[in-house]
Amino acid sequence: LSDDDVAYILSAVHQTGSLILSSPLSLAPASTKSNPTDLVTATDRSAQALIQTLLAARFPAHLFLGEESPPPHTLSPAPTFVVDPIDGTTNFVAGIPEFAVAVALCENRIPVFGVVHNPASNQTFHATRGSGTAFLNNAPISKRAPPPTSLPECCVGYEYGYDRSAAGVAAMTTAVARVLSA
Repeated sequence: LSDDDVAYILSAVHQTGSLILSSPLSLAPASTKSNPTDLVTATDRSAQALIQTLLAARFPAHLFLGEESPPPHTLSPAPTFVVDPIDGTTNFVAGIPEFAVAVALCENRIPVFGVVHNPASNQTFHATRGSGTAFLNNAPISKRAPPPTSLPECCVGYEYGYDRSAAGVAAMTTAVARVLSA
């Protein structure tokens, strides 16, 4: 990707974030997907339509795979944008300002560029594969401390997802226990 391409993608993500922030919460739960806590809103759909239109204008030969697109969700070797228009819809609906527009560009099924933009906090993280640098609001993110070398040195966060059935919570709890005891 050229610097101009990256700037264009960042602009598209910011425009999508502005649309999300301007959407009244009264448009919130339009429907559910797999269960009552797996939400999709009219804002999810309009945000996806906007980012898809903007990306297609600059990258007409690239494929688009959006969370709100109908299945199948199959990643091909062709250059493909993978998009979650509102990552954190449950937070968005609840008025919790922790949600983001998430976009990855994959080539040969490998992520080569990614951006996550939280419009509520106006924080945008992006990185290009192989560049060695990640950015926060276009400023390089500096390393503050040596990276941890083992899991006990890490700060670990997780979420239980939208499957809140007894089986779903048990499966996630088991998975988290496996990771933490590794």
